[in-house]
Amino acid sequence: MKGRFGSGTRGIVGAGRSGMTLVEIVVSFAVGLILMGAVVAAMLSQADAVDSSVNLLLAQSECDRATLVFLEDLQTTNTVEKDGLGNPYFKVVDDGSGIRAEFRRVEGFDADEAADVVRPIYGTVIRYILTADHQLIRKQGAAERVIANRVSKCDFSLSAEGTIQVHIETYAGTGSEKTTVENTISVTPRNGYDR
Repeated sequence: MKGRFGSGTRGIVGAGRSGMTLVEIVVSFAVGLILMGAVVAAMLSQADAVDSSVNLLLAQSECDRATLVFLEDLQTTNTVEKDGLGNPYFKVVDDGSGIRAEFRRVEGFDADEAADVVRPIYGTVIRYILTADHQLIRKQGAAERVIANRVSKCDFSLSAEGTIQVHIETYAGTGSEKTTVENTISVTPRNGYDR
């Protein structure tokens, strides 16, 4: 009998049989499992990368929210002078109560035409409070609002020249998936309104 390849042999070994041997089935099953395992590992790795990215974005957005409020509030305080009662317009607080900074900012101006002077009008005291549940609160009088969530640290310092430095640390996620973002800003207020 003449085979497919032109010789008198049967051609390919086992060409006349149909189906697969048990060894061929086991080998193909093992190869399939290896390929599926690689696909699942790649999908899990991609899911972890997405979770890390989401946590980073959440932590960064909370840090940015707080930074914007700091910049708006602190630019119009006065760190080098005191009011008529001898109270500083800005002071760093670290008394264990959660209050981090206490200050008053310029909220308007009063023109004294006779003296040819414009004087600032300072508002009521503003306090930044870091709560036990990691919320950074801005409180002015009875008005209170959360300016950032998931804040693990918020520290203020004041240089001799009157520059305020704020260090904030926010986070998202828990355990091994926890992502932390830190930011430090320096604000030099428009001091000297009262001169």
